[in-house]
Amino acid sequence: MFMKDLMQQQIIQAGIATLIITIISVLAVNLMPGLDRDILIRFVVAMGGNTSQISSQNNAIYWISVSGLINIIGFGVFAFASIWAALKLAVIGRSFVLVQLFVLSLITQWLVWQSFNIICHPIGCIAAVFLGSFFGYYLRSNEKLRLERQAQYYELMIRNKELQETRLSLVKQDEVERRILAADLHDQVLNDMKQLVHRFDNYVNSPSSEEADRIRKLTSQVMGEIREVMDSLCPSVLEHLGLPAAIEDCLRKGSERAGFKIRFKNNIDLSQLEKLSLVEQSLVYRLVQETITNICKHAEAKIVKAQLQNQNGSIVVSVIDDGKGIDKGKDISNSRGLRYMRLRADLIGARVNWREGENGKGTCVEIIINTASDNNGA
Repeated sequence: MFMKDLMQQQIIQAGIATLIITIISVLAVNLMPGLDRDILIRFVVAMGGNTSQISSQNNAIYWISVSGLINIIGFGVFAFASIWAALKLAVIGRSFVLVQLFVLSLITQWLVWQSFNIICHPIGCIAAVFLGSFFGYYLRSNEKLRLERQAQYYELMIRNKELQETRLSLVKQDEVERRILAADLHDQVLNDMKQLVHRFDNYVNSPSSEEADRIRKLTSQVMGEIREVMDSLCPSVLEHLGLPAAIEDCLRKGSERAGFKIRFKNNIDLSQLEKLSLVEQSLVYRLVQETITNICKHAEAKIVKAQLQNQNGSIVVSVIDDGKGIDKGKDISNSRGLRYMRLRADLIGARVNWREGENGKGTCVEIIINTASDNNGA
C-alpha cells in the first residue's frame, strides 16, 4: 500500500513538472527564434535535407496549429521520459538513457520533417530533456530525503516502543523482587521477631541468664537479617566506599554462600569512576550481583575472578568463573534473567556480553560502560 501511494505521488509530481517544462520549452523557442532556426537549418543540412521550406513561425497562432501541437506533445513526452529516467534509474543507467533520449529527439525531429514537412524546434527539445533530467534529479534527491526522514521516524517509533516495553518489563521485574523481599521479611524476619517476643515473655515470667543470652543472640540475628534486606535495597558499601569495594564485597558474600575462592583486581582510576552517577553505579552493581547469584546457583565454580579495567575510554567489569559454563547447544538469548540484565544495561547505555571463560572453562561476563562521552543514563 505504501509503495502504491508513493508511485502515485511520484507520477503526479512528474506530471506537474512535465507541464511546467513544456511551457518553459515553448517560451525558450519564442525567446530564441534565431538560434532555434539556425540549429534546425544546420541539423537538416547535416542530414542531407532541403532547407528551402524552413520558415519562421514562432508566434501564438503557430502553437495552436497541428505543427505546434505536435511540437508541444514532443516536448512533454521527452520531458516526462527524462524526469522518469533521472528519478528511477541508477547512475550509469540514467546517464545512458538521457543521452539516448537526446539522440532520439533529434531522430524524431528529422522523421517529422521528412515525413510531414513539419518544422521542429531543437531548442524546445533540448530544454525539455535538460530540464526534465534536472527535475528528475531534484525529485530523486527530495524523495531520498523524505524516505530517510520517514525511516528515522519509524525507527524512532520502534525505539520508543522498545523503551516502553523495557520499562514495563523492569517494572514487572521490580514487582517480582518486591514480592520476594516481602516474602523474605515474612518468612525470616517476622518469624524471628515472633520468636523474640515469645522468648521475651518467657524471660519476664522466668528470668534466667540462659534465656537472656538466647534473646540477645536472636536479636542480633534479626538485626543481621534486616541489614541484609537494607543492603539488597541500597548497598551501604556502594554508597560509602564506592563501586570497586561494593563489587569486592558482593564477591565475598557469594564466596560465603557457594564456597568458591575469589580474586579481585581494580585497574580503574577514581576520576573515571566519578563520571558515573550513583544511580549508574548502582545499576552496574546490580548486574554484577545478578552475575554472582547465577554463579552461586548454577556454575559449581571453584574460583571466581572480578576485574575492573579501562578499555578505549570504557569501563569494563569482568566476572569470570571456572564452573560448568554455558551449554553450547542451549539458546540463552531468551533467558529471562539474562534479558533483564540487558534491559538494565540499556538504561545506562551499557552492554553485557557472555562468552567462554579462561582456557575454555566456565563463563566470562563483561559489562561495558562507555564513559568517553557524557552518559545520560541517570
